[in-house]
Amino acid sequence: MIVPGAPVYRQAAPRQRTRPLSSAWLTRRVTWLAALALVLLLAFGLRVYRLDGQSLWADEGASVVMTFRSGGEILEAAAGDIHPPLYYLLLRAWAELSGRSEFALRALSLFQGVLVVALTFVAGRLLLDRLAALAGAFFAAVSPLLIYYSQEARMYQQMALLGLLGVTLALRWWRGRPRRSPLLLPLLATLAFGAAILSQFFGAAALLGTSLAFVVLHPFPWHAGRRWLGWVGCCLGTGALVAPWLAYASGQLRSWEIAAEQLSPPEFALRVFRFFAYGVAWDQTVTGKTLALGVGLLLLACLWPLLGRPRGQRSRQFGAVVALALAAPLLLFLVALTRPVFHPKFLLVSLPAFCLLQGAAIAVAARLGQLVAGALPGHRLRPALVGALAALALLGAQEYAAGRALYAATMMPKYFRDDYRGLVRYLQLNAQPGDVIILNAPGQREIFDYYYRGSSPVIGLPVQRPPDDAHTVAELEQIIARSRRIWLVLWASEQADPRGVVEGWLNEHTFRAFNRWYGGVRLVQYVTPTPAPPPLEALAEPVEFERGIELVGFALAATTSRPGEAFQLTLVWRAQAPVAERYTVFTHLIDAAELIWGQRDAEPLSGRRPTDSWQPGETIVDRYGLPVLLGTPPGQYYLEVGLYRPEDGKRLRVLEQGQVVADRVILGTVTVERPERQPTVEQLAPEHPRLLSYGPLSLLGYDFHKLGAERGATDFASGDLAHLTLYWRAERQPTADVPLQIELRNDAGIASRTIIQPVTNGLAPLPSWQPGEVVRDQHKFALDVLPGRYRFFIRLGELPPLELGELTVR
Repeated sequence: MIVPGAPVYRQAAPRQRTRPLSSAWLTRRVTWLAALALVLLLAFGLRVYRLDGQSLWADEGASVVMTFRSGGEILEAAAGDIHPPLYYLLLRAWAELSGRSEFALRALSLFQGVLVVALTFVAGRLLLDRLAALAGAFFAAVSPLLIYYSQEARMYQQMALLGLLGVTLALRWWRGRPRRSPLLLPLLATLAFGAAILSQFFGAAALLGTSLAFVVLHPFPWHAGRRWLGWVGCCLGTGALVAPWLAYASGQLRSWEIAAEQLSPPEFALRVFRFFAYGVAWDQTVTGKTLALGVGLLLLACLWPLLGRPRGQRSRQFGAVVALALAAPLLLFLVALTRPVFHPKFLLVSLPAFCLLQGAAIAVAARLGQLVAGALPGHRLRPALVGALAALALLGAQEYAAGRALYAATMMPKYFRDDYRGLVRYLQLNAQPGDVIILNAPGQREIFDYYYRGSSPVIGLPVQRPPDDAHTVAELEQIIARSRRIWLVLWASEQADPRGVVEGWLNEHTFRAFNRWYGGVRLVQYVTPTPAPPPLEALAEPVEFERGIELVGFALAATTSRPGEAFQLTLVWRAQAPVAERYTVFTHLIDAAELIWGQRDAEPLSGRRPTDSWQPGETIVDRYGLPVLLGTPPGQYYLEVGLYRPEDGKRLRVLEQGQVVADRVILGTVTVERPERQPTVEQLAPEHPRLLSYGPLSLLGYDFHKLGAERGATDFASGDLAHLTLYWRAERQPTADVPLQIELRNDAGIASRTIIQPVTNGLAPLPSWQPGEVVRDQHKFALDVLPGRYRFFIRLGELPPLELGELTVR
């Protein structure tokens, strides 16, 4: 007898092979398996593409160092971390077989990600129908967030896989016959849930979601008493598995700190949906239309229980999918009530269930298309075809939006992980004897050492946790006493050095010459002061800028420098009145043609004393290390200084007796000498590297873009100023000084614009070049041509013209 409200399961009838399997059944079976194989192949291809395209970042460095430790050392180290040890233990075994390259280390997560897609289909088949399961697996295969964490050597993909494995085993257990294999499936499910939690503690969301799904599927304990007892035993068994580790690492868990903002429930729900549907690059595709499409897809999925029988059973199965999809967001929200925490990686356990909800919407669209086609009088199209077209149209619309986010996360540097590989490469190319590298966070050391092969000493500061400011300053004083330059690598400074002692002290006592972000990690170069720095010189007449700002003095440590080094410039500012806005100070090394050969732009004291904090009458002493570009030809240059508004680049004007006279001040002339060693092509890093022999010279490459714009800005309009930089190497000493001719030719090969300028603008005549010398040669000119496509050439004297490339002028 069937009791109303009790769960109904489809029981397999006893196999009675009274006739051979039909060819139609085999065809359908093979078709579905082939479709699933294609989905899995797609999942593998999307995850293996550019698997090592990005650098390992700091957290992955912690994974790398674990692969060199024994099992006991891993357990001991993990107890001092916030992550359990199971992933590290498995990664160590994996690394012994595959190696420790970026590709090899991330390949473990790659294969785990493909298995997540396969298990999404299996879980969908147990809860929904075949079409919804296949569509859900497809959404999992192309999910930007699942792909992102399938390409990271961390434990989050393993957590999702083991959690989904536990869900699938539990569903298979509940659906099977109660008396068949009474212990195997519950035992395996318990082990899977325990392993998910021991991979990452948010794996508990899988157990929470499965418990909610169990209640939805079995709402009446008296109808499924044995399964209720079995499930309670599974939960208790999981707790028993993880309890020893929780007790062992409880101290670290209680002191766990994470920086995150407090979110209201609506904002929390919106963020969850954005990450579920579009991943880390959601802002590249989320608009009102795409949000409406994504929400509409979920609303359409709610019709799934109505399009089949028995509806009560289908409703409970659909409710179970919803429970699994909400488990991780619910757990994250509950944790956020005690401490602010939000990160998409903690949501990964519930993402396959979200994909199944999207798959249910596709199945609903297909069914509705069939019903509409079948209801039309005199219809000629087959209902199955109409249903397939409706499903494909909806799937294509959603994946177009998600595909944009996936492309952005894969190809746009904005979304890349911290680029330690690029940072260390720049360091190794530009470090010199006498340099010192400071890492401001202890957690960087593992990933830094993974890439770094240089000879400069590497020091971690601050040493203590929490930092001892006096000890840190004493260490810094010793470092600058024995170093020419300091490279500071900044990551997670708010935790490692919350008061900013290291960077602040270096800003006040050395000359900052370089600052660049590599994802979320920053590299700063400081030049240590000369042993006997010159005294500050007061200007005979203070230079008056707009907004009541005066330059009252300056000091220049030396008037000569070399390419790759820096001029040490100290500026003294005074405020005549309160300054309402923040302005950026620019210091430039320019030639007579006002081309820039060195530049350092920053807020005063590297942002520690912005202009809107100045008080009337206050004097601000500001230091700048003005770097000289590699390849700068020897000669005389000018130092110019001024201020501008960062929002639009508009400069503050210089006043004399209330009248505007300039927009900058020239402090004087300096000399750039020939370097002791010539830069390599890698150090120069031309935008278009090309090794071409051209008379006595070799062209190593060139840059070509709009003047004042970033490299690569080639959206030219008629009349724009173009900036061409040529990188030459003298193979033998030139005997004559000849001009450089730059020529633009149209499609017919007719010269439309010809510019003749001296090589290096006369700074270094060709006969003064020495064999092997590398020279940066800058030119600017107006594109006074009609809109169209042009080829541009250069020519030295009577040598044949050399074609460089094409440009389009609009």
